[in-house]
Order: sequence, then structure tokens, then C-alpha cells
Amino acid sequence: MIAYCIQNANGAYVKSAKSGTPVWWNDAAQAQQAFYQGYGGIDSKVVPVRVRVSPFGYNGYSIVE
Repeated sequence: MIAYCIQNANGAYVKSAKSGTPVWWNDAAQAQQAFYQGYGGIDSKVVPVRVRVSPFGYNGYSIVE
């Protein structure tokens, strides 16, 4: 499954403050809106990522790296 994540300039994905795992969105527009609301740092960008089912990941899925 393809999702969208905000990637910081250092290559790290933004993480959930609650779970500590990378946060992803179903579409690029949602991720871009989150960026405008303060997720990510300077020079961050929205990137497509593959996610897989995982009981330990954000919303039941983890990013495949």
C-alpha cells in the first residue's frame, strides 16, 4: 500500500508524539496540510512511502524501508 509521509531534511520521517512511530497519511494533500500545520522541519517534504500491516505501527501499519 502506498501512503505519504513528511520527511525531514536529515532523511527521518516525522513521528507521532504519542506512539513514537512515523506518521503517514493516505494521500499527499493530507500530508501537505499536516506540514502546513507544523509537522516537519525546515526543508521537509512530502514523500510517497510503502506501508505494510503491523500491530506495532501507526494506525496498524508500518513504513517499509
